[in-house]
This record gives sequence, C-alpha cells and structure tokens, in this order.
Amino acid sequence: MGDIVKARRELLRQDFTERLPANLGEPYIMNTFTEPFVFVAFYPVQRHEMADGRLINGNEFRLLEYGKGFNENKMLGGIFGLCDDRIVLMALRCCATRARDFEPYRNMIKEMFAEAVAHAHD
Repeated sequence: MGDIVKARRELLRQDFTERLPANLGEPYIMNTFTEPFVFVAFYPVQRHEMADGRLINGNEFRLLEYGKGFNENKMLGGIFGLCDDRIVLMALRCCATRARDFEPYRNMIKEMFAEAVAHAHD
C-alpha cells in the first residue's frame, strides 16, 4: 500500500510542478506525505511592494491541495515574509486568493517555510 501512495504522490507532484508559473524562477517544492496531499512551492526571497505602499521582504509561494472537497484547479498564491518587523502571510489577488483561503494551511505554511530555510543552509 505504501508504494501506491508514494507513486500517487509523485504523479501529483509532477502535475503540481507543471502548473507552476514559469516566470517566477525555480521554486523549492515541498509536500505532505499523507492524503490529502498538499504541495507548496516557495520562490526565492525578494522585496514586494504592495498596492498600499507596504514593503514585504519575503517569498512568493503557490499552494495546491489534492483531495476530497477542494477545487483542484484553484492554486492559491501568497507571500510569506516580514513587514515592519512582523511576520505576515499575504494573499495574492492576482491568483484569486483571499486571506481566508489560507486558514486551514496557516501553520503548515509556517512549518514548511521553517524547514525550507533550514534545508537551504545544509
């Protein structure tokens, strides 16, 4: 049974990778290991200027969950970073993402980001 789950996860990872925007560069991709599978792609850190003038130093990311009850065609987009010495999670309207879309994933995004940063320094 474990091999079937691993094979399904790999197929979904390939699908997720193919859906990512190519113009953002090479992402660091992470995923959960049990169903429903959630994939997150973190792009390199940069300075983002928001429409209201705020500056966020952080990573743009994309998130997609493959599972029951979720629209698999809706890839969420956001920025995770620092704004005025506070950690922020911003939804990207250009990706049709609302702040409340991240609620089920808020802690997971923070944990995955911390793990990605740790692996970047290995």
